[in-house]
Amino acid sequence: MASTLRGNNLAAKQLIHYGDGSYNADGTAQTSVFYAVLTSALVGQFPTVGTTTHPLYGGSWKCSTYRWQRVAPNVTILEIVFTAPISVASSQIEQEFDNIAELEPITSHASFATFAGSSTAPANGAVWLDAKGVAFGQSGYDSTSGRFTYFGPGAFYGLENYLLPKGQYQFAYNATTLPIGSDVGKIAAAPTGAPTLPGAATWLLTARTWRRTASSIWRIVETYRASGPAGWNAAIYT
Repeated sequence: MASTLRGNNLAAKQLIHYGDGSYNADGTAQTSVFYAVLTSALVGQFPTVGTTTHPLYGGSWKCSTYRWQRVAPNVTILEIVFTAPISVASSQIEQEFDNIAELEPITSHASFATFAGSSTAPANGAVWLDAKGVAFGQSGYDSTSGRFTYFGPGAFYGLENYLLPKGQYQFAYNATTLPIGSDVGKIAAAPTGAPTLPGAATWLLTARTWRRTASSIWRIVETYRASGPAGWNAAIYT
Protein backbone atom coordinates (compact mmCIF):
# COMPACT_ATOMS: atom_id res chain seq x y z
CA MET A 1 0.00 0.00 0.00
CA ALA A 2 2.87 2.39 0.79
CA SER A 3 4.29 2.10 -2.72
CA THR A 4 0.81 2.57 -4.14
CA LEU A 5 0.36 5.84 -2.24
CA ARG A 6 3.70 7.05 -3.58
CA GLY A 7 2.49 6.32 -7.10
CA ASN A 8 4.93 3.49 -7.78
CA ASN A 9 3.51 1.10 -10.40
CA LEU A 10 0.06 2.65 -9.97
CA ALA A 11 -2.34 2.32 -12.88
CA ALA A 12 -4.31 5.39 -13.91
CA LYS A 13 -7.15 4.26 -11.60
CA GLN A 14 -7.00 1.42 -9.07
CA LEU A 15 -9.92 0.18 -6.94
CA ILE A 16 -9.21 0.43 -3.20
CA HIS A 17 -12.41 -0.71 -1.53
CA TYR A 18 -16.21 -0.59 -1.47
CA GLY A 19 -17.65 1.69 1.19
CA ASP A 20 -20.55 1.14 3.59
CA GLY A 21 -24.13 1.89 2.59
CA SER A 22 -26.92 3.96 4.10
CA TYR A 23 -30.63 4.72 3.71
CA ASN A 24 -31.80 8.25 3.04
CA ALA A 25 -35.03 9.93 4.12
CA ASP A 26 -36.02 10.49 0.48
CA GLY A 27 -36.39 6.76 -0.14
CA THR A 28 -32.97 6.13 -1.67
CA ALA A 29 -29.92 4.11 -0.70
CA GLN A 30 -26.36 5.33 -0.99
CA THR A 31 -22.87 3.82 -1.04
CA SER A 32 -19.36 4.83 -2.16
CA VAL A 33 -16.50 3.28 -4.09
CA PHE A 34 -12.93 4.46 -3.51
CA TYR A 35 -10.13 4.54 -6.07
CA ALA A 36 -6.46 5.51 -5.99
CA VAL A 37 -5.79 7.66 -9.06
CA LEU A 38 -2.66 9.16 -10.55
CA THR A 39 -3.08 12.87 -9.97
CA SER A 40 -1.81 13.59 -13.47
CA ALA A 41 -4.68 11.48 -14.85
CA LEU A 42 -7.39 12.56 -12.38
CA VAL A 43 -9.58 14.63 -14.69
CA GLY A 44 -9.84 11.82 -17.18
CA GLN A 45 -11.08 9.43 -14.44
CA PHE A 46 -14.01 11.57 -13.31
CA PRO A 47 -17.37 9.75 -13.58
CA THR A 48 -20.46 11.15 -15.27
CA VAL A 49 -23.10 12.13 -12.73
CA GLY A 50 -26.38 10.36 -13.41
CA THR A 51 -24.83 7.95 -15.90
CA THR A 52 -21.84 6.07 -14.45
CA THR A 53 -23.05 2.89 -12.74
CA HIS A 54 -21.69 1.05 -9.71
CA PRO A 55 -18.90 -1.39 -10.78
CA LEU A 56 -20.36 -4.20 -8.67
CA TYR A 57 -24.10 -3.51 -8.41
CA GLY A 58 -24.64 -1.83 -11.79
CA GLY A 59 -28.25 -1.37 -12.82
CA SER A 60 -30.08 1.39 -10.98
CA TRP A 61 -27.03 2.46 -8.94
CA LYS A 62 -25.98 5.73 -10.58
CA CYS A 63 -23.25 8.19 -9.67
CA SER A 64 -24.84 11.06 -7.74
CA THR A 65 -21.65 12.94 -6.82
CA TYR A 66 -17.91 12.46 -6.45
CA ARG A 67 -15.03 14.02 -4.56
CA TRP A 68 -11.27 13.65 -4.35
CA GLN A 69 -8.36 14.22 -1.97
CA ARG A 70 -4.66 14.33 -2.77
CA VAL A 71 -2.78 12.01 -0.39
CA ALA A 72 0.69 11.86 -1.98
CA PRO A 73 2.64 13.90 -4.55
CA ASN A 74 1.12 12.03 -7.47
CA VAL A 75 -1.70 10.05 -5.84
CA THR A 76 -5.29 11.23 -5.32
CA ILE A 77 -8.13 9.28 -3.67
CA LEU A 78 -11.29 9.51 -5.74
CA GLU A 79 -14.55 8.72 -4.00
CA ILE A 80 -17.55 8.09 -6.24
CA VAL A 81 -20.94 8.14 -4.52
CA PHE A 82 -23.71 5.99 -6.00
CA THR A 83 -27.41 6.33 -5.24
CA ALA A 84 -30.36 4.06 -6.05
CA PRO A 85 -34.03 3.75 -5.06
CA ILE A 86 -34.49 1.54 -2.01
CA SER A 87 -35.77 -1.78 -3.30
CA VAL A 88 -39.02 -3.11 -1.88
CA ALA A 89 -38.55 -6.41 -3.69
CA SER A 90 -36.60 -9.63 -3.16
CA SER A 91 -33.19 -7.98 -2.72
CA GLN A 92 -34.34 -6.72 0.69
CA ILE A 93 -35.77 -10.03 1.94
CA GLU A 94 -34.30 -11.73 5.03
CA GLN A 95 -35.28 -15.20 6.23
CA GLU A 96 -34.49 -17.01 9.47
CA PHE A 97 -35.62 -20.44 10.66
CA ASP A 98 -35.15 -21.94 14.13
CA ASN A 99 -35.72 -25.68 14.47
CA ILE A 100 -36.75 -26.46 18.05
CA ALA A 101 -38.18 -29.40 19.98
CA GLU A 102 -40.99 -29.08 22.53
CA LEU A 103 -42.65 -31.45 24.97
CA GLU A 104 -45.97 -32.91 23.84
CA PRO A 105 -48.19 -35.45 25.64
CA ILE A 106 -47.45 -39.00 24.57
CA THR A 107 -51.12 -39.46 23.74
CA SER A 108 -50.67 -37.04 20.81
CA HIS A 109 -47.91 -39.10 19.18
CA ALA A 110 -48.80 -40.45 15.73
CA SER A 111 -47.87 -43.98 16.89
CA PHE A 112 -49.58 -43.81 20.27
CA ALA A 113 -51.99 -46.64 19.39
CA THR A 114 -48.97 -48.84 18.68
CA PHE A 115 -47.27 -47.83 21.93
CA ALA A 116 -50.26 -48.18 24.29
CA GLY A 117 -52.64 -50.48 22.47
CA SER A 118 -56.33 -49.96 23.16
CA SER A 119 -58.91 -50.23 25.91
CA THR A 120 -59.49 -53.86 24.89
CA ALA A 121 -55.87 -54.81 24.23
CA PRO A 122 -53.32 -52.69 26.17
CA ALA A 123 -49.66 -52.90 25.10
CA ASN A 124 -46.23 -52.16 26.59
CA GLY A 125 -47.47 -51.97 30.18
CA ALA A 126 -50.12 -49.32 29.43
CA VAL A 127 -52.73 -49.02 32.17
CA TRP A 128 -56.30 -48.35 31.03
CA LEU A 129 -59.05 -47.44 33.52
CA ASP A 130 -62.78 -47.25 32.91
CA ALA A 131 -65.12 -44.53 34.14
CA LYS A 132 -65.42 -46.29 37.53
CA GLY A 133 -61.64 -46.47 37.97
CA VAL A 134 -61.51 -50.21 37.31
CA ALA A 135 -58.40 -51.28 35.40
CA PHE A 136 -58.22 -53.56 32.40
CA GLY A 137 -57.98 -57.17 33.55
CA GLN A 138 -59.90 -56.54 36.77
CA SER A 139 -63.41 -57.79 37.44
CA GLY A 140 -66.07 -55.37 36.30
CA TYR A 141 -63.87 -53.49 33.88
CA ASP A 142 -65.89 -51.69 31.17
CA SER A 143 -63.83 -51.39 27.99
CA THR A 144 -66.31 -48.98 26.38
CA SER A 145 -65.29 -46.25 28.83
CA GLY A 146 -61.66 -47.33 29.12
CA ARG A 147 -59.12 -44.52 28.96
CA PHE A 148 -55.33 -44.63 28.87
CA THR A 149 -53.90 -43.47 32.23
CA TYR A 150 -50.17 -44.18 32.36
CA PHE A 151 -47.45 -46.61 31.39
CA GLY A 152 -46.60 -49.22 33.99
CA PRO A 153 -43.42 -51.34 34.07
CA GLY A 154 -42.07 -51.98 30.59
CA ALA A 155 -40.26 -50.22 27.76
CA PHE A 156 -42.38 -47.05 28.20
CA TYR A 157 -42.51 -47.09 32.00
CA GLY A 158 -43.50 -43.67 33.37
CA LEU A 159 -43.42 -41.99 29.96
CA GLU A 160 -45.82 -39.03 29.81
CA ASN A 161 -44.33 -36.75 27.15
CA TYR A 162 -42.04 -36.79 24.16
CA LEU A 163 -40.01 -34.16 22.29
CA LEU A 164 -41.60 -33.08 19.04
CA PRO A 165 -39.48 -31.10 16.52
CA LYS A 166 -41.16 -27.83 15.61
CA GLY A 167 -40.00 -24.59 14.05
CA GLN A 168 -40.18 -20.82 14.14
CA TYR A 169 -39.73 -18.82 10.96
CA GLN A 170 -39.08 -15.09 10.55
CA PHE A 171 -39.62 -13.29 7.28
CA ALA A 172 -38.42 -9.68 6.89
CA TYR A 173 -39.13 -7.45 3.91
CA ASN A 174 -39.61 -3.84 2.82
CA ALA A 175 -42.98 -2.38 1.92
CA THR A 176 -44.43 0.97 0.95
CA THR A 177 -47.57 0.41 3.05
CA LEU A 178 -48.15 -1.18 6.44
CA PRO A 179 -49.93 -4.57 6.38
CA ILE A 180 -52.27 -3.73 9.26
CA GLY A 181 -54.89 -6.42 9.84
CA SER A 182 -56.36 -8.93 12.26
CA ASP A 183 -54.42 -11.95 11.02
CA VAL A 184 -51.91 -12.14 13.90
CA GLY A 185 -52.70 -15.15 16.06
CA LYS A 186 -54.36 -17.01 13.20
CA ILE A 187 -53.49 -19.91 10.93
CA ALA A 188 -51.64 -18.58 7.88
CA ALA A 189 -50.69 -19.78 4.45
CA ALA A 190 -47.09 -20.95 4.18
CA PRO A 191 -44.98 -17.77 4.29
CA THR A 192 -42.54 -16.95 1.50
CA GLY A 193 -39.42 -19.12 1.68
CA ALA A 194 -40.56 -21.16 4.68
CA PRO A 195 -39.69 -24.88 4.89
CA THR A 196 -42.41 -27.32 3.83
CA LEU A 197 -44.12 -28.79 6.89
CA PRO A 198 -44.87 -32.52 7.14
CA GLY A 199 -48.32 -34.01 7.02
CA ALA A 200 -51.17 -31.78 8.15
CA ALA A 201 -48.94 -29.35 10.06
CA THR A 202 -49.70 -25.65 9.57
CA TRP A 203 -48.19 -22.22 10.26
CA LEU A 204 -49.49 -19.70 12.80
CA LEU A 205 -48.67 -15.99 12.43
CA THR A 206 -47.63 -15.07 15.98
CA ALA A 207 -46.16 -11.57 15.56
CA ARG A 208 -45.66 -8.71 13.12
CA THR A 209 -43.36 -5.79 13.89
CA TRP A 210 -42.36 -2.83 11.75
CA ARG A 211 -40.14 0.22 11.67
CA ARG A 212 -39.84 3.13 9.23
CA THR A 213 -36.48 3.18 7.40
CA ALA A 214 -37.23 6.04 5.00
CA SER A 215 -40.04 8.50 4.30
CA SER A 216 -42.12 5.92 2.45
CA ILE A 217 -40.40 2.62 3.29
CA TRP A 218 -41.38 0.27 6.12
CA ARG A 219 -39.31 -2.68 7.33
CA ILE A 220 -41.74 -5.49 8.23
CA VAL A 221 -40.80 -8.56 10.28
CA GLU A 222 -43.30 -11.41 10.54
CA THR A 223 -42.90 -14.39 12.88
CA TYR A 224 -44.56 -17.74 12.19
CA ARG A 225 -44.72 -20.83 14.38
CA ALA A 226 -45.07 -24.36 13.08
CA SER A 227 -47.64 -26.68 14.61
CA GLY A 228 -47.39 -30.33 15.52
CA PRO A 229 -48.30 -33.02 12.96
CA ALA A 230 -52.05 -32.48 13.32
CA GLY A 231 -51.96 -28.76 12.57
CA TRP A 232 -53.18 -25.82 14.63
CA ASN A 233 -56.74 -26.17 15.92
CA ALA A 234 -58.84 -24.39 13.30
CA ALA A 235 -61.70 -23.85 15.76
CA ILE A 236 -59.39 -21.70 17.90
CA TYR A 237 -56.96 -20.12 15.45
CA THR A 238 -59.17 -18.90 12.58
